[in-house]
Amino acid sequence: MKDIHDAVKELRERLGRPGWLSAIGVGEENGKPIIILYLTTSTRPRLPWLNDEWEGYKVSFFEFGTIAPLGGWME
Repeated sequence: MKDIHDAVKELRERLGRPGWLSAIGVGEENGKPIIILYLTTSTRPRLPWLNDEWEGYKVSFFEFGTIAPLGGWME
């Protein structure tokens, strides 16, 4: 199995920059590394080729929301 960070890099290349994806992270579940896709919406994208696993690592989806720059909001 390849390194999880290499797997994340390849997944990012495969996914591109879709509007529903806020970020990709690495985490741990039950002592095993997992890939986390942070979503901008509550609707999980249909990716039949992903199947909740990528390069031997479990993939979890987490609704995170959009990322907005700080500053200007208190003016």
